[in-house]
Amino acid sequence: MISYRNDQQQGFESELNMLQDAKKLADQYEHQDQRLMSEYRRLLSGYEKLLRVTKKILTISDRQGVALKRCEDEMKALLNNASQGFLTFGESGIVHKQYSQACYRICNQKPSGMHFAELLWEASGEESQAVKALLAMMFKEAEGHRKESLLAELPNLVILRDRHIQLEYKWIQQAEGERETQAVMVVMTDMTVQLKSQEKVEYLSYFDSLTGLRNRAYVETNLAEFFQNDQFPVSLVLLDMNGLKLANDVFGHQLGDRLLTDAAQLIRETFGDEAVAARWGGDEFIVLLPRTEEEACLSKIGELKQACQVKKPYPIQVSMAIGCVTSGHEDGEFLSMFQAAEKEMYKNKLIESKMVRRSLMSNINEAMYARDIEDAKHIDRVEKLAVGFAGRVGVEAQSAQMMNLKLLINLHDVGKVVIPSHILEKEGSLTEEEWDVMRSHSEIGYRMALSLGEPALAEAILSLHERWDGLGYPYGLKEDQIPMLSRLFAIVDSYDIMTHDQVYRKAMSKEQALQNIAEESGFQFDPSMAEAFLDYMRESLPVEEERQCQESRSAD
Repeated sequence: MISYRNDQQQGFESELNMLQDAKKLADQYEHQDQRLMSEYRRLLSGYEKLLRVTKKILTISDRQGVALKRCEDEMKALLNNASQGFLTFGESGIVHKQYSQACYRICNQKPSGMHFAELLWEASGEESQAVKALLAMMFKEAEGHRKESLLAELPNLVILRDRHIQLEYKWIQQAEGERETQAVMVVMTDMTVQLKSQEKVEYLSYFDSLTGLRNRAYVETNLAEFFQNDQFPVSLVLLDMNGLKLANDVFGHQLGDRLLTDAAQLIRETFGDEAVAARWGGDEFIVLLPRTEEEACLSKIGELKQACQVKKPYPIQVSMAIGCVTSGHEDGEFLSMFQAAEKEMYKNKLIESKMVRRSLMSNINEAMYARDIEDAKHIDRVEKLAVGFAGRVGVEAQSAQMMNLKLLINLHDVGKVVIPSHILEKEGSLTEEEWDVMRSHSEIGYRMALSLGEPALAEAILSLHERWDGLGYPYGLKEDQIPMLSRLFAIVDSYDIMTHDQVYRKAMSKEQALQNIAEESGFQFDPSMAEAFLDYMRESLPVEEERQCQESRSAD
């Protein structure tokens, strides 16, 4: 285009130069007497004016053309980069050559030359035929409002390869010479992302994102539907997770979330699709059972409890305190039913609390043994020795202190459950960072015992690695600041470890172990407790040796 305009300019310049040469020739003296010279001069002058006017017109036309081309390019770029697709078609239904690039992206093919109905719907499909019929009627219709009415009947949403495309139609008239042509412009908008976002917002409004159950907002919004005449009798079940705080505090929120999702799955599977199951709060669930008598409701609760017992601990068993109530008449109110179910749920939680704690402790012990954190033989030896020694220093057999000692023996290393395996199982020396992680098990065990409702046990676990001289961890306690059970257990545990093979060293003799305890008296160990243990062991050793000899002779 630029080359063509340059050629035009050069042509005008050449003609003007030739004209100037002709005027100079006419002005020469030897031609003055010729009769036609005056007419020739007038012709030259007229031609010069014509050339200059034509040049000016063409220059203006070129500038307008450049401006129009720039405008066209800008408009085309704007349309091609828009997320919407634009195309037009006439009475034949065939899409025109001019369309935006978004049409190609949306349709995954060139739309020009195709019938509009076949472009978006299968050629043999019923909807395609219906669109063709509507278009034929619309183009034949003379009245404008009737055309618009038929245009409004065209489909405004189509699904192409799982993408939701919104369609808008505009009736346009185009002038071609002295006649007007009619066409339809289609605006195509890909609504897939917006619809998915809208669906997600709607989902989160009424569903719990963690468990997939309905949420509290859904239940409260639809209460009227749950208590219609044809829904009675209605049973309401309220469930509260046991041990969730323990799971969050000790094992982390990832395990707590796992317990919640497992509980939700068991609730969904037990009560079925007819029930409305929802997560009511942090660790609470609610189930509404339409057309369900009390007996049937209790049967379902029994199934749920059985399912919880059967499910494998990870490492804590799924457990729930449950309360339920049934309303068999139309004046049943949700609030009164909820309060009654809640009261029964908390009563059951109180009754079951000790059993739940024992179950949790059992689950935790199994998890420790499964990961080789604790050795059952070590626990058995320490328990026999510690219980006997505790009696020697005045701890009564059936006292709360003795019960706490037995718990301490079984759960003293419970905090190691959350220590990474690569640190626990490392054969070489630990780095300073790894030691920091390892030392944290005392505080983790402390939080676990508190969550189990055992404050005395918690204090004893926290203080197991404190020293009489104040050089221990985690808080540098010393002397009587350290709980008595911690001081007692530290001596017995150390003795058993020293007298049995470990990964990092061979076992030493009992005499060597007692000598080490004597040397650490007043430093690592409580001196009076160490002295009492040495006396106890000196008295017990001959008896123990005799017992071992008898067992050996019996074996022979």
